[in-house]
Amino acid sequence: MENHSSSNRRLAKNTLMLYARMLLVMFVTLYTSRVVLRVLGVEDYGIYSVVGGIVVSFSILSNAMSGAISRFITFSLGQGDIEKVRKLFGLSVSILFCIGVLIIVCAEIIGSYLLNTQMNIPCNRIGAVNILFQFSLAIFIIRLFSVPFNALIISNERMSIYAYFGIGEALLQLIVVFVLQLYPVDKLIMYGFLLSAVTLIYVIMQYVYCRNTFSTQMARPTFDKGLFKEMASFAGWNFIGTSAGILKNQGVDIIVNVFTGVAINAARGIALQVNTAVASFSENFITALRPQIIKTYVADDKDHLNFLVEQGARFSGYLLLFITIPLILETNTLLQLWLKVVPPHTGTFARLQLIDAVAMSLSQTLIIVLLATGKIRNYQLVVGGITLLNMPLSWLLLYCGFPVWVTYVVSISLNILCLVCRLLFANHLANIAIARYLRKVVIHVIIVACASVVLPIIMINIMEPSLQRVSFVITTCILTTSLSIFYVGMTAHERIFIYSKALSLINKYHNK
Repeated sequence: MENHSSSNRRLAKNTLMLYARMLLVMFVTLYTSRVVLRVLGVEDYGIYSVVGGIVVSFSILSNAMSGAISRFITFSLGQGDIEKVRKLFGLSVSILFCIGVLIIVCAEIIGSYLLNTQMNIPCNRIGAVNILFQFSLAIFIIRLFSVPFNALIISNERMSIYAYFGIGEALLQLIVVFVLQLYPVDKLIMYGFLLSAVTLIYVIMQYVYCRNTFSTQMARPTFDKGLFKEMASFAGWNFIGTSAGILKNQGVDIIVNVFTGVAINAARGIALQVNTAVASFSENFITALRPQIIKTYVADDKDHLNFLVEQGARFSGYLLLFITIPLILETNTLLQLWLKVVPPHTGTFARLQLIDAVAMSLSQTLIIVLLATGKIRNYQLVVGGITLLNMPLSWLLLYCGFPVWVTYVVSISLNILCLVCRLLFANHLANIAIARYLRKVVIHVIIVACASVVLPIIMINIMEPSLQRVSFVITTCILTTSLSIFYVGMTAHERIFIYSKALSLINKYHNK
């Protein structure tokens, strides 16, 4: 296996590429959400959120296998077994085709029944909703076939290409927003059609690149009984965790719609958009880190594995704090500036969704190493079972008359419990040190967060709500978070490294 310094340099390069992608994608996501909400209106935006939620719910049939494909391809590349990678690719295409057919059948029967008989949707929009459902299903099926291509790109650590594809898709979505405003047709149907076209172009670009670059790792659809049993066993247990993760959001969306209506779904949809944009700050780092964690586990380098898992979780948490702290403190003002027309409860939902994202970030590297071990039966039974409680607990509390925001409190509480369980399993399966992880990751992130908010909270209490206050609070949050991370959240070795890099850049500038 290559030395740690070269792998760290590649990790830094990959992370920078993914952050360039993230900045553009985040800008496009926030801008398009604002325009789409204005063009569609609160009612149709809520309809789009709930229809999309129903379609995504069927990904419980595919996400477990998608995770297995990514894990097995990366694992085989770590072993240097290209022939096995070819077999895995051909097998994955065959499996995904069968899963796609099954999803279409189930979605057409179950999804159509839910939309037309159980959902709280205005009668005059039923026709448009059914057409949108077909486009949403097409988007899902098309994206399903991008799984093996994504696995090849990420496992080979071609993050620059992954970033370019993401940027290309974001630019196409930006074009969709402008086209949506030009034609006097049903905007909801037009939006579904344009997004399905963008998805098709995106997957075609991935296919062409992989065909030209990884032809030795690709193969025609095939079936290998031995490999299928190995992947099916992993995917079978992974099914519990992936389905629980999907039902946590999309399943609860359906329950909320039954108890309230599409306006509340619109608020949840916007909160989820905020979370998606913000979570990309840490997810890009985790995406770049994932292949290295798996390959380090394959090499049985326990010390470096602990280092990668701890450092990845710690810095993904820090990266989230940079943006979540000012967003949580000035949520309502920022939403007003962003959307102009803000659906009720959006501010509360967004704050709680961001807290949930920070809690989840502390588990991301643990999830990667646990899946790398392949011994996931007991882990998925316990953690997946806990996550599955989101739906019944949310239904019970809403049935008892609790406000809608209680669904987020359920999610945050279960996330914390899952973190504890993941730590116990990671210690048992991969020798991840529990006490050190708690001390170096969880406690450090909590201390940094607490130290970062003191001064901004004082400013909020002495200043009236205004654009000027938002500017002061954001600037102060960036400064206090940076100082807290540097002096509290970093080790002495990391501070020395930052000092040396800063001095090197300064000397290079002065020597020009």
